[in-house]
Order: sequence, then C-alpha cells, then structure tokens
Amino acid sequence: MSDLIEKHHSINATTLKWIAIIAMIADHIALLANSSLPGKLLFVMHIIGRLTMPIICYLIAEGFYYTRNRGKYARRLLIFAVISQLPFQYFLTGTPFSIVPLNVLFCLLLGFCALWTLTGKRGNIAKAAITALCIIGSVICDWFVIGVLWILAFGLNRGNFKKQAIWFSLTAVAFGMIAPLLTGNLSQLMHLGTLLSLPLLMLYNGKKAGDSTPAWMSNKWIFYAFYPLHLLLLAIMYFELSLF
Repeated sequence: MSDLIEKHHSINATTLKWIAIIAMIADHIALLANSSLPGKLLFVMHIIGRLTMPIICYLIAEGFYYTRNRGKYARRLLIFAVISQLPFQYFLTGTPFSIVPLNVLFCLLLGFCALWTLTGKRGNIAKAAITALCIIGSVICDWFVIGVLWILAFGLNRGNFKKQAIWFSLTAVAFGMIAPLLTGNLSQLMHLGTLLSLPLLMLYNGKKAGDSTPAWMSNKWIFYAFYPLHLLLLAIMYFELSLF
C-alpha cells in the first residue's frame, strides 16, 4: 500500500514551487505584453499563471506546520514583502514611487498570521477579532481576501485533502464568478483557472525535495529572492528596453 501511495503522490514541495515560478513568469509576461501578443495566447498564459497563487498558499500552510520557528517564518515573509514593494510598484506602473496595492507577500503574511491565530490558544473572541483584522488588512494587498481564505482552507483542513479541495473550490469559484461581474470583463473568468492547481496539489507527497534534487533547487532563499528580482527584471525589460 505504501508503494502505491508513493507512486500516485509523486510531486514534492520543490517541484510545486518551480511550477509556481514558471507559471508566475508566464502570467507576468502576458500582463506586460498585453498589446504585442495574440489574445488567445495571452489568455492561455494568464490561465497558466492562475496556478501560482493556490500552490503558494498551499505551501505556506504546509510551511506553517513544518517550520520550527513560526515567528522567524513570519518575519522572513515581512522582510521580503517590504523589499518587494518598490519592484512591485515599478512593475505595475513604470515607476517605483507610485500608489498601488501592497504586493502578494503581504497577503501571504496575513494569511499565515490568521492561521497562526486560529490554531493558537487564544479565546474565541480574540481569534475572531485578529482573523478579521487579517482579512480586512488583506483588502489592500494583491490577491486581497482570497489569499488569506486559501491559506486557511489548506491549513485548517490539513490532512484531509477532500475538505481542502472543497473549501478551496468554493472560494475559487466564487472569486472566478464575482470578478467578471464586478469588472464587466468576461476575460476575468480566467481566475477559474485556479482550479487547475488541484490535480497538482493532490499529487503532493509531503516531501521537501526528491532524492536526486540538486540542493540549489530547493534552497528556500531562491524562492524568496525570485519574487522581487523577477519583477525588477521584467519591468526593466519592458519600460526601459521595450522588449515586449
């Protein structure tokens, strides 16, 4: 039986992270190259990009249980969120000194803190109040409330993939349907592409990396540094070098 489980659960955390990175790059290139690529290709690239957020939220929830020091984990998210904000503003507007939402790392941090709160020993009133503040705070972040809800969906139901999938799917479908209604833009239905992450998450084997995975590929600092660096490089390529 264990061999059967291992056979069907064949994706480790490092593989998921690299899938998320590649999907993010595709999505962000499509965002910048909006006027220079065919519409169908752009839509496909954005659909691929929808894989990133669910995967990262899932791994944040996993990291919450695996880390030896949750305070240090939260501080690391905060530090890189602050570092990433200027590149994020530059990427969105062409200038690092602009007013835009906070980047997604702030949303992930708030989701982590909400999960930490709800699994802690505080009273129910305190838990509800702090979690509500985390959700309200995420409104000014990229991926806003949905990122916090997904981390809670995966974290509070850890060990029961069926419940994780149901909680995630309900919020994902609601988000995918509400977005086009609010914007009047049917292309926002692309957010339903987040559901395509479920088969990948179902194959997760609970391991950090495979036996043959090079150490550099699973180094945690690569994944933290990638986010601000890729935003900066893509912004330079688009705004300064006009490569898209």
